[in-house]
Amino acid sequence: MVTTDGTAAGTSASTPLANVQTFSYAWSPDGKKIVFVGARKDPANSANTLVGVFTINADLSGMTQLTSESFAGNTIRFPGPASFSPDGKSIIYNVTADNNIRVMNVDGTNPMVLPVVGDGPVFTRDGSKILFVNFTWDSAQSRYISQIESMNPDGNNVQAIVNPGFSVQDFYYDIAISPDGLQIAYDDSNVGPGKIYIANVDGSGATAIPGGGSQGIGW
Repeated sequence: MVTTDGTAAGTSASTPLANVQTFSYAWSPDGKKIVFVGARKDPANSANTLVGVFTINADLSGMTQLTSESFAGNTIRFPGPASFSPDGKSIIYNVTADNNIRVMNVDGTNPMVLPVVGDGPVFTRDGSKILFVNFTWDSAQSRYISQIESMNPDGNNVQAIVNPGFSVQDFYYDIAISPDGLQIAYDDSNVGPGKIYIANVDGSGATAIPGGGSQGIGW
């Protein structure tokens, strides 16, 4: 962790976490916990990699693995980016085996698979909607198209809000929501120059920020 000006926070700017590779971090609303995706070798079988959603306290104590997936060879079950609900009581994420979006309690109990396929799900600030990336097959162009969609927390009322028409090969999204909940930021590519966009939370009024693209946008 570092402060917003880039200096170290606490006694160390980084702390190793017991042979766990970490990805896709998100703070809890109260700032007391961090949720992330972790991966480590299976001690029982070095050919397998164990992956899951973890939480850890802000002082980097109390690391807890909430979900357990694994992959070996062509069998892939890897959780996507995870984040907290606005009230801090739930965690939302997806798993690449089926890409269904999942919601569970903050302690990992009561996992629920929503009937919606998507990646990188995040709650809006008021908790009324979930935004996520979906990939759909365009038969006319014989390729997958990615777009940002919204839905109710129960998986109903799915609607496309950003549909730029780029192929999956050329388009990658990270979605971040502004603190006031009125805008979103997303990127358009992890291949090539790319751009960062700012739009209203309903997807309207998208404006590109000058410069290159990025991954892992936070707001």
